[in-house]
Amino acid sequence: MVNPGLESTQTYTILTPSSRPTKRSRIQQTIQIACYHQTLLTNFGKQKVWPLYMGFANESKYRRGQSSSNLCHQVAYFETLPDSVRDFISQRTGGSVQDESMAFLNRETFHRQWSILLDDELLDAIENGLVITCCNGKKRRFYIRIFTYSVDFPEKHSVDKNPRLYDKDTQAAVIQAQKDIFEKNLAATGAVVKQGLKSRHLTPTRNAFAFGLHKTSFSLTSILVVNLLHEFEIGVWKDLYIHLIRILDLSPSSILVNDLDRRFCNIPSFGQAIRKFASNMSNMSRRAARDYEDVLQCSIAVFENFFEDPDGEIIAKLLYLCCQWHAFAKLQLHTDRTLELFEATTVALGN
Repeated sequence: MVNPGLESTQTYTILTPSSRPTKRSRIQQTIQIACYHQTLLTNFGKQKVWPLYMGFANESKYRRGQSSSNLCHQVAYFETLPDSVRDFISQRTGGSVQDESMAFLNRETFHRQWSILLDDELLDAIENGLVITCCNGKKRRFYIRIFTYSVDFPEKHSVDKNPRLYDKDTQAAVIQAQKDIFEKNLAATGAVVKQGLKSRHLTPTRNAFAFGLHKTSFSLTSILVVNLLHEFEIGVWKDLYIHLIRILDLSPSSILVNDLDRRFCNIPSFGQAIRKFASNMSNMSRRAARDYEDVLQCSIAVFENFFEDPDGEIIAKLLYLCCQWHAFAKLQLHTDRTLELFEATTVALGN
């Protein structure tokens, strides 16, 4: 599979030769996949869906970002295990269900559904291409390439971007564990199953990507990208924001927390970028990711003079680096210079 770091002109030259001789033009059709676990359907209730989105990376990212272009498609909906599964297992075993067992069932459900999607027809299109009649009447052979796979943090554990999944010995160990579970009726969390997997830190689940695409040059590690919303805005930054509020909450009568809320209320809206803040921003109930993004962009001014030096200077520098890193990460047009600054900011933030 194509490495996302390569340019389109370079990736075309490394297309694998088709087993079917052809004189037609060969075109690389790259697709982007996004799958976010348990999307709420409404602002009320608990009904959720698990959609799989697909877009064509050959299109301009500016067109793909416009909802009116209809370039992002919902191609599938993943099923999740119902709550009744836990009750069913408890009735059969006469005891409580371990969280480790439920994690195994969830992984199996997820990868079995991906195995259906990665069928022989798709694999043939990846390896040998797909002949399509274009608008000008000419037939061309399109080779499907998965360019990026954007997932939230919980699903990344299910996908498991471990390069050792493509090792034959590793796959053999997983297959043996599956036989012990489904043919010998051994517990997935038992000592016998874990014995052959423990040394490699594996789980007894057949990874759909590793087993389905192992004959191609597909690389799972190259398509998984950072999910800015889940991993930073409501991940790293949210955790940092909560920690800062806990520090302010140690002040007498929590007066600094009240000052924090007052400062947020005094910030006016700014176009479509900064929305008007709620009256109680220290209370983080029912906050969307866009709210945490707005808080981050205004954090330097809001937290100013709340902490005494040298702590205040360290926190101000940390907030500045977070804002700078977030700005570079969301920059739509990069140059060599901005990429150098982005890399330097990442190193500084990590230190």
